[in-house]
Amino acid sequence: MRIALNVDFPLRMATGVSRFGMELARAIAATGHLAEAWLNRASREWAPEFRAMGATVRFYPFPRRLTDRFWPSAMARRNGIDAVLSPGGVMPASTGGAAHAVILHDMGPFILEDMKTDADTRAWRSRIHDAVRRASRILVNSVVTRRDLIGIYPNAEGRTVLVPPGIDHFHGEGRSGKMLHILAVGTLEPRKNYETLLEAYSILRASHPGMPPLVIAGMDGYRAERIRRLPSGLGLGSSVSFTGYVSEERLRELYRDAACLVHPALYEGFGFTVAEAFAWRLPVACSSAGALGEFFTGCAHMFDPLDAVGMSDAIATCLDSGVTPGQQGNRARLAADLTWESAAHRTIEALEEAL
Repeated sequence: MRIALNVDFPLRMATGVSRFGMELARAIAATGHLAEAWLNRASREWAPEFRAMGATVRFYPFPRRLTDRFWPSAMARRNGIDAVLSPGGVMPASTGGAAHAVILHDMGPFILEDMKTDADTRAWRSRIHDAVRRASRILVNSVVTRRDLIGIYPNAEGRTVLVPPGIDHFHGEGRSGKMLHILAVGTLEPRKNYETLLEAYSILRASHPGMPPLVIAGMDGYRAERIRRLPSGLGLGSSVSFTGYVSEERLRELYRDAACLVHPALYEGFGFTVAEAFAWRLPVACSSAGALGEFFTGCAHMFDPLDAVGMSDAIATCLDSGVTPGQQGNRARLAADLTWESAAHRTIEALEEAL
């Protein structure tokens, strides 16, 4: 089978969607099925990355809005493409009779009303609606995402396939033992629930003198300024720092020197940050919301994301108990189950069924 990868995800920032797209592409390439990669010309510096996978790189011509109506269909027909895969969930206008699979990573714009701006929410909902209406197969990364999708779009059930991501691309070097800070990683936006984290950290500092500072690493998103103002209002001062978006090298340093990771999100379709912390053998305090509870219960110290006291207790347990033997065993089993090789084979099987 000849698969064309529609590169509809950001390449310059290592977001969860972009990590999913790149790692899945590499795993599919290893099977010999990745024939082409379709890129925006603005991303042409990434062409060698896809050529190294053995894929022929083709660029969408300008102007995109006009040419997108016929170009994917023409490429699929001319080059014998059997299936098109869109890891970011963006459907081309037509694929010329080739099967088409999209990946939906979460149903956040339907579940959380205040997750993004109104314009972003409408655009995101529109993309999901279009994918459900036209895709041959809809790939989802968790049982939670599948449940939420079918709850909103019952007609998607017969075309929806569970394809959990791999976590075997994460390679930590081990903790430095310095325990310089408590770490949180993710975009500054309401979904990440930093307001409750800051409240929990305030409770923790009051009950545990000498608590390490809190470092929040992530680019500014929707309502970031409101989040940045909260520490001063809680009397936390310089004990909380916001790094903004950081390089991969700097992120590795933050993981290496952390005392623990806390992931307080209100909703996630998976949660790569948690799995990355496991690779560094960090103790993790993790929200039980969404797919986080599905994948990471038993691997981390879990809490209700709306309970600031419970969150502070989970962080304190991380610092006192570290990674328990039971958690370490569960993490090893999870790592054995969640591989990109498995994700690639499930994706290929879904496309073969669609054909």
